[in-house]
Order: sequence, then C-alpha cells, then structure tokens
Amino acid sequence: MGLYQLDTNLQLKHSYSSKNGLPNNLVVGLQEDNNKNIWISTKSGLSLLNTKNQNIKNFNVHDGLQGLEFQSKSIAKTFDGRIIVGGINDSMFFIQMIFH
Repeated sequence: MGLYQLDTNLQLKHSYSSKNGLPNNLVVGLQEDNNKNIWISTKSGLSLLNTKNQNIKNFNVHDGLQGLEFQSKSIAKTFDGRIIVGGINDSMFFIQMIFH
C-alpha cells in the first residue's frame, strides 16, 4: 500500500512506498511536525518525509530506536513540538532537531 498524497481535486500527487524509500508499505501512523515534514511509522521502522523535496530519511535501531515495529495510530506531537511514537516495547520521544 504505502502512502499517497492527493491534490485538492483528489488526484494523485505523490506516492511513497518501499520502492522509493519507505522501509515497509504497512504505514501505521502519520504526524506532521513543526517544520511541515511528515513522520511516518511503519511495521519496519520510522521515516521522516521532507515535504519540500520529497526525500525520505529512515531511522532504525542504529539511530537509537528501541525496535522497528510501531503500534497502529500511536504517534502524536506534543504542545512543545516533540514527536511521540508508540513502539511495541515502549514509547519513544523524538526531538526533531536531533534528526534534521
């Protein structure tokens, strides 16, 4: 499946999948950050979609994640802009500036 961006007329604008950067096509959560980028949690890792250039940066255990699998719909932005992602093992906080 992956992720699809539609325009205002509901026409396909961009599609994102494992073919062009996502670690897995099973997307379980999305959250926009304060920089208008999109954090994407999947069943195989966490990704950051740069909405300006459409680049995808993937994060895994080598970047400090406790695991690769995330809970469905368990991603949110706190009032101060941190992104919280619910993993299978525990919840994790991400301060966006670390990953930019």
